[in-house]
Amino acid sequence: MDAERVVVMWLVRFCHTPIALLLFLIMPCQAVGLEMAVTTWQSKGNTQWAHDATGLSNLLGNPTSRLSYENVDSEIVEISLSLPFKSESLRFAIGSGSIGSGLLIDDDYVSAAGAAYYGTTASGAQRISRTHSDIRDSGLYYVNAEFYPEMFSLDIVSMPLQLYAGLQYWKEDYTARGVRQIECTDSTGPPIFCNPVGFNGYNNQTVISNKMSWTTLYVGAKTRLALSQAMSIDFMLNYSPFTYLSNEDTHHLRSDLHQDPSFSMTGFGQAIDLQLDWRYRFQNQAELSIGYRYWDRKVTNADWYSYSNTGISAATLLDMHTTRKGLTLGLNMVF
Repeated sequence: MDAERVVVMWLVRFCHTPIALLLFLIMPCQAVGLEMAVTTWQSKGNTQWAHDATGLSNLLGNPTSRLSYENVDSEIVEISLSLPFKSESLRFAIGSGSIGSGLLIDDDYVSAAGAAYYGTTASGAQRISRTHSDIRDSGLYYVNAEFYPEMFSLDIVSMPLQLYAGLQYWKEDYTARGVRQIECTDSTGPPIFCNPVGFNGYNNQTVISNKMSWTTLYVGAKTRLALSQAMSIDFMLNYSPFTYLSNEDTHHLRSDLHQDPSFSMTGFGQAIDLQLDWRYRFQNQAELSIGYRYWDRKVTNADWYSYSNTGISAATLLDMHTTRKGLTLGLNMVF
């Protein structure tokens, strides 16, 4: 059995990937020039968003709340296929991974009037509360489709340059458990805004769950610098002036809010992807790659909605920014 089929059998056994099984079955019928890659991505993600709801109450600060999902680690397995045609090619990629760890930082702010209302330890607008929660039982996946027209394939100073267009859907789900009160500046009340500093509870309970997705239409360019007959450096850049955000937060401890979801955010923004690879060809049809990948999505125009028991309220989403980055290791094969 040849090396390519051995790799795909390994993928079927350990990754349990239906696509890999399909590839193993159809491999004898594949056309010359078909390229397959299996890549692992040791990635770390960060997501932050904040909103301004001062129009709903003069007690609220600006920002009203800021949630930060930090150091969201995930080991991603990606499978991609490049299908050649007469004058163009298509590339499809699917990646998935569980999120092993991360930290949710939840900050709340009040205005000067809110500080007086809650009897904070200091006067004036301020951050009244900060809590930490652990991110567990979470995951992500993404799907890419790219079109490579031959008419946009160029050679510049002996370096090939390929221009292309693509579409990506990227989704991450977070589950935050437990509450640790790090800061609380209100007094003993009434009313009471937050738990006393040092409070630690709800450790095995889901307190916040989040579903975030980005749909991105982009243009890209990639090039290769040959170092020798066997080694090369590849560089890839994608840019999008149009990415669409859908984000939903459910706050499970809030009885005054709906649970499907409690808050939602939609908007448009920009995106950029970078990939740098060192490649080593160890067979005529196989090469190993080691690289670094960085993804960045940011909203520039968005809305925030709250779903309470008394109705739906709208406010301004100040910012929404998510990144994912880390080292990659891949095996690329041409059939």
